[in-house]
Amino acid sequence: MKNKVLVAAFASVLLLTGCVNGTNKSNEKEMMSEKMMETSDPMKKDDAMAKEDAMKKDEMSKDDTMKNEDMTKEDGMKKDGEMMKDETMKNQGEMAVDFTLMDVNGKSHTLSDYKGKKVYVEFWASWCSICLSTLPSIDELSQMQNDEFVVLTIVTPGKNGEKKTEDFKEWYAGLEYKNLTVLLDEDGSVTDTFKVRAHPTSLFIGSDGVLVKTQPGFVSKDDIEKTLKEIK
Repeated sequence: MKNKVLVAAFASVLLLTGCVNGTNKSNEKEMMSEKMMETSDPMKKDDAMAKEDAMKKDEMSKDDTMKNEDMTKEDGMKKDGEMMKDETMKNQGEMAVDFTLMDVNGKSHTLSDYKGKKVYVEFWASWCSICLSTLPSIDELSQMQNDEFVVLTIVTPGKNGEKKTEDFKEWYAGLEYKNLTVLLDEDGSVTDTFKVRAHPTSLFIGSDGVLVKTQPGFVSKDDIEKTLKEIK
């Protein structure tokens, strides 16, 4: 009887030990699994970060490449523009605004039609004593005009104190100038476009159509000729 009790007790101890060992083994497996997960997670994170950094570098590289290409294109366009400007623009300044006006004889004149020639334009008025004093020399200069330059004068009938169109034509016919080209800016738009605020006012336009110089006030015939020679 005692032997049976001892055997049963010994078996119970073995079973308990086995359970404990089994539990320990299970715990060890779980701990090892957790450690592997802990080890693999940082690796995954490192891989993800490395991939993200690589993608960012690729995007930055692409952006830099596109920027460089855009800059190259822009530089090329600027150079092309400068070359075109060098080839077509002989003078510095802005292009003169084109206009079309009728003269006192009913003939139409368009500024751009004179491109290739230097153009001297004088804005004047019948009530302006200085203007009237310059008309003889402007008439002489008009007689000298050739393939290199042309002379135009502009008045504004019915505006800024000037006579109305028919009255001006009748008055001007009595002056008997033979060479002057007198254009009628009847709505004053051309005068306003060139910001003429005083009479006389002179414009010097290059053969390329560039408005090289605007000069209010009296300008002598010699100075007009000198400026026309200086511009291109």
